[in-house]
Amino acid sequence: MEQREIGIVGAGRMGGNIARRLREVGQRVASVHDQDHALRDALAEEIGARAATSPKEVADTSDVVLTAVSDEASMEEIYREGAGLLEGGRATLFINTATIPPQVHIEVARRARLRGRESLEACLLGTVPHARAGTLYVLAAGDEQTFMRAKPLLEGISSFLRYVGAAGEAAKIKAIVNMVMDINVAGAAEGLGLGAALGIPSEVLVDALSHSAAASRALETHAKAMLDGAYGRFLTADYAAKDARIALDLALEAGAFLPLASAARGQFERMGEVGLGKEDLSAVAQLTFPGRQGGPRPR
Repeated sequence: MEQREIGIVGAGRMGGNIARRLREVGQRVASVHDQDHALRDALAEEIGARAATSPKEVADTSDVVLTAVSDEASMEEIYREGAGLLEGGRATLFINTATIPPQVHIEVARRARLRGRESLEACLLGTVPHARAGTLYVLAAGDEQTFMRAKPLLEGISSFLRYVGAAGEAAKIKAIVNMVMDINVAGAAEGLGLGAALGIPSEVLVDALSHSAAASRALETHAKAMLDGAYGRFLTADYAAKDARIALDLALEAGAFLPLASAARGQFERMGEVGLGKEDLSAVAQLTFPGRQGGPRPR
């Protein structure tokens, strides 16, 4: 892999583990930045990087910057005039992994071009363990020559890498993937919750679901947590609601009708209303199991 100094903006679970992975495959992670200074400092110390005080400082000390932020407001902040990434004097390639509306990726690419820089969206399919192991499925979009320039770095964090076209296209696919996942998770929670209300032994129900056309990855990965009422910390309900809004906005533009996506969005937004927004999205089971927080009351 070509040796370049990498900057990381966003030192959370995905960004932090991507940084660790890049170091393991021989890349030099030169600097990291995060609004959470404790998180930034801990990661910088762990991987021997500079704890940058601003996105601009990351771009001043790196050849390539990879961003892993949570939403469009965060993207706007790190690309703002003054202290933003495009104000840095060194970095010329920016790889953005945020799950955000396609038009935001398109706008960032436009701003980068105006400054003589290159921007690529790299939408990540996978969870924190995939980021740590370098087995993410990466959908890349933007100028094809920019993709080829970023490809060696992206190969270091992925087990499958696909270029899908112009800026915004990867974000559209990611929105659909997350939409279907959200529906599957909400559906599994309803099925298991109904089973509990009917007194069906959980092992019998899960076995039947798993050996039928109702089987899904969501059932495989979330059923135990839903049944136990003990949830991990992967994608939160607040993020699931945000992702659902992106998909539904795209559907509105395209004239598509998505009643199941609308219903799933309603469930994840309700989680926020009852204080569960920061829980893993599998905690939607709290709304469907009898006697649980936000769920139906036993008769």
